[in-house]
Amino acid sequence: MAQLLLNANATVTISYSRSRDLPELARQADILVAAVGRAEMVKADWLKPGATVIDVGINRVAAPERARASSSW
Repeated sequence: MAQLLLNANATVTISYSRSRDLPELARQADILVAAVGRAEMVKADWLKPGATVIDVGINRVAAPERARASSSW
């Protein structure tokens, strides 16, 4: 994704889950691509108004409707 954006003349900053001051780095982004693999890693207050978030990470989260359905068995 970074290379595609660079090819389109975008300014790209690459950071990691343990980058120093990750929330501040995220606040600077117009487009944030999250590939962490941890649910809810990016918080709403990390984003500036109008920012686009693309989450390409994979994780498992229990679906609330399935938890209710299985409890009635």
